[in-house]
Amino acid sequence: MIRDQCLLIFVSLESWDDIWRRNQFVCAELARRYPDMQILFVCPPRDVSNAIRTRRFASLRGPNNWHPEGFPNITVTRPLKLLPSTLAVGRWINDFMTRAHVRRAAQTMITDHGSRINTNQKLEGNAGVPPASPVESAALRQYSNSYLLTTNSWASSVVLWLNPHDAVHMVGRMGESRVIYDITDDWTQFTHFTDRKALLERTIAEDAELCRRADAVIVCSKSLYESRKALARDIHLIPNGVDAAHYRCVLDDHGPLPEACRNWPRPVFGYTGSIHGDRVDVKLVEAMTVAMKAKNIPGTIVLIGPVMLPMQDRQRLEATGRVIFTGPMAYRDLPQYMRAFDVCIVPHCMTAFVESLNPIKLWEYLAAGKPIVSTDVAGFRDYPHLVRTARTADEFLNQCQAAVAEGTEKSELRRAEAGKHSWRSRVDDIVSVMYT
Repeated sequence: MIRDQCLLIFVSLESWDDIWRRNQFVCAELARRYPDMQILFVCPPRDVSNAIRTRRFASLRGPNNWHPEGFPNITVTRPLKLLPSTLAVGRWINDFMTRAHVRRAAQTMITDHGSRINTNQKLEGNAGVPPASPVESAALRQYSNSYLLTTNSWASSVVLWLNPHDAVHMVGRMGESRVIYDITDDWTQFTHFTDRKALLERTIAEDAELCRRADAVIVCSKSLYESRKALARDIHLIPNGVDAAHYRCVLDDHGPLPEACRNWPRPVFGYTGSIHGDRVDVKLVEAMTVAMKAKNIPGTIVLIGPVMLPMQDRQRLEATGRVIFTGPMAYRDLPQYMRAFDVCIVPHCMTAFVESLNPIKLWEYLAAGKPIVSTDVAGFRDYPHLVRTARTADEFLNQCQAAVAEGTEKSELRRAEAGKHSWRSRVDDIVSVMYT
């Protein structure tokens, strides 16, 4: 059962921004469901040394703490990373600064929340909060004055949720009663580490230690479950989900398309998500465009999302004249642009890293109802009656052509399947793990 005045310290791999991922969905659902739960969403640190090295100082600007619109009980905070982490002393100082920052932010949250309770004010957008009892008020004052978050009155109500493996240094130092390690990607299989042996070894060691020390480990895919079940004391498979209603307009809205996508040459083979070389198979996409030109097949490949490809890869794809990069797109706007898709595509690399994923786009594509073509990767291959799969560029293009001719016969089947995988049901499972 959720405790009143619970504090959830949620350390995320990703920032809170307009592009919603698993962490935002989970925290938003918890915040709506439990208005008295205080959630401290800890973003990746602002990296001072990287900003100086790259001369990109914009990343250091902006508020340190803020409330996302509509969520007064969520505080988003950004620690400061002062030194490079390549040396042990730099990591030690950065870790120390992160812990101190999180403690201060948590202290401020509880102090503010305690004041609101004691004055019986209403939280913005939520029902009124009843006055605290004398015992609760005393506990609040004692907790607020404790910099280390270790008072007995409140330690039993602090849950520490860790998404990044290198946050293992926080375990046992936040006054928490329970530690949850949520693994969404298998960074021990990340190909970027191929030529960085020391970083790979540290990643493997931190991940294993956190698996052992966490009270519960949550994983999002079967691959992660199999690879971590021998390390974890208590492990749970909870895949990603979807707000299916958010994507109803992809098929149901027949009004004008957003201006930016009205002139995309049809058919449109569309992708949504982060665009970097460890997920998107650049060679496969390029080979598709070559085959389309050689066979005089019309169409455009549209890639929606933050672009993290090397510049030469991006320029090579754009030079084909068949690939369009839109850049990042806010979650609220995404379905309107997906209306322009004829086929939703997943040209993912077929690697151990990708195999560890449970892509949110699987459920979002199903909720959209349009035909889907994917490489033979985890998640998508589990729905052969709803998703077409391919292993080569020629196969992929052939399947895209077949998908265009498919029509809407499977649209309702896809949307019905998506409805079985709501974020609400996923959070039901998460809550049972948090408070076992």
